[in-house]
Amino acid sequence: MTLEILFKSFFDYISTLDDDDTMSFMNFGYYVSGHDLKLDIQQEPYRYCIQLYQHVIQDIGLIDKDIVEIGCGRGGGGKFILSNYEIKSYIGMDLSPSAIDLCNRYNHDKCRCSN
Repeated sequence: MTLEILFKSFFDYISTLDDDDTMSFMNFGYYVSGHDLKLDIQQEPYRYCIQLYQHVIQDIGLIDKDIVEIGCGRGGGGKFILSNYEIKSYIGMDLSPSAIDLCNRYNHDKCRCSN
């Protein structure tokens, strides 16, 4: 079994355990002392995951850009980016069909995800 098949199978299985979108993000998050990112009440449970996205993109000019995220998982990062930046478009891609299904189900108004 190749590593790709192993990871795909694992993430497909994990997606079946999260049928109510309690795990919108699949990253481990990011913390730095004094980080003062303002989040709304719905985003607060995902603070550290969102802070990772913020840390990665904070110095990139995203205004009116087309964004492609490889390994988008369930689309939580794409939803954050679309809600907080004036980008032109977002497409998320992932190996896991189950994760893509969850992304499209819970973020259909914001994200387009495919595999």
